[in-house]
Amino acid sequence: MKSHGDWMLSYKEREKKFSLNPWVKQFRPESITKSFFVFLPALFAAKLFEPLILLRNIEGAVLFFLMAAACYMFNDCIDLESDRKNPHRCTRPLAADQLSMSAVKRAGFVLAGCVFLVAGWIDFRIAAILAFYYGINLLYSSAAKKHPPLDIILLATGFVLRVECGAVLTGVVCSHWLFLITFTLALLLAVGKRKDKNQKGYDELTVRYYALFLCCAILVVYTIYVFEVDQTRPLNYRAAWITLFPVIIGLLRYLQLLLHRENSGDPLYLLYHDVGLQICCLVYGIMIFCIIFLKDIPLKKFWESLT
Repeated sequence: MKSHGDWMLSYKEREKKFSLNPWVKQFRPESITKSFFVFLPALFAAKLFEPLILLRNIEGAVLFFLMAAACYMFNDCIDLESDRKNPHRCTRPLAADQLSMSAVKRAGFVLAGCVFLVAGWIDFRIAAILAFYYGINLLYSSAAKKHPPLDIILLATGFVLRVECGAVLTGVVCSHWLFLITFTLALLLAVGKRKDKNQKGYDELTVRYYALFLCCAILVVYTIYVFEVDQTRPLNYRAAWITLFPVIIGLLRYLQLLLHRENSGDPLYLLYHDVGLQICCLVYGIMIFCIIFLKDIPLKKFWESLT
């Protein structure tokens, strides 16, 4: 597997070849993947493909993506000088002088205001969730990023708010264990990214201990979740314990990659470049789809025979 430095170099070459409009880049289109957490409550309740619920989930994902973009604009203004000195972040539009700070600031505030108005029109509870999300991101950008582990706690809270947004928008009852899974998983991913940043308070030993602890926490919480019986999930969820296998293997593989000195800790980089993680995610996705959505065809008998 290529080193992180080689990957960033090839990324810059592709970026020059397929350059995006600076404003498009400023919105960080790659961050749209974070909005997928909005879909989790409906997914695990087997209601994701109901037309109205799917539409509400898409609304929530778009709102969170736009609000995150507004937060990135504020953060880039705060980190302008450090981004210019960083070999990876110096290509950001603001750091590369493709956009002015005043224009980015105005765009960020206008965008946040528009998102609040639309969210309030849809549901005032969504506006409240987004306001809280905006507030913790301002706190993170202005001060908390220099105070571990408060920084990763705030980042993980943002993912929990995405799940809560999905539950509120669709009216799906979400298990509290799903919130804990989201929180611990987001903490693990945030810790992994700290390995590359060489941030104060996250030396190599600290990252190792945090990663080991969080992997254990994820495994414990997810195990409780798949064995829990409640009214928030479909009946054939009794076979969900089988998904523990790709989860365990995936966590072991991520730890192996993360703790290796030469590897990046960036979860997206590892996922895009490691076949083992890709296979685990693919197998997990297929299992979840079969368990949740194939309850009305003959495969149901096979899944139920596993209980």
